[in-house]
Amino acid sequence: MRAHAAGAAVMRAVATLTQDNDTTVATAAAQVFRVVMCEHPAHFLSAQTHALGGALYRQRFFMQYLLQLSETIRACTPMTRAYPLLALSYMIEPLPLSVLMGHHQQVRQ
Repeated sequence: MRAHAAGAAVMRAVATLTQDNDTTVATAAAQVFRVVMCEHPAHFLSAQTHALGGALYRQRFFMQYLLQLSETIRACTPMTRAYPLLALSYMIEPLPLSVLMGHHQQVRQ
């Protein structure tokens, strides 16, 4: 996804969709972040499905999209903030603690 020319545009669109008024759309958009970050073999991006992922793929993805997702969260109203926060939690969940501690100020803002 990082190497594909449209990867960044797709993730921007997905981050925007987390603010959708339709909760089904917003939930599905948040779950895209879970699919990209998940290591479980039953998910789409695994060695079993021949997806290519580098050793630091999750850290790079987190660093690349943290600012964009943070801006999305700040732009939300309290009523639409739940799904962008869910997307952020899906990004944070599989990361090593050392990566989170290195970026905790960005996450807090």
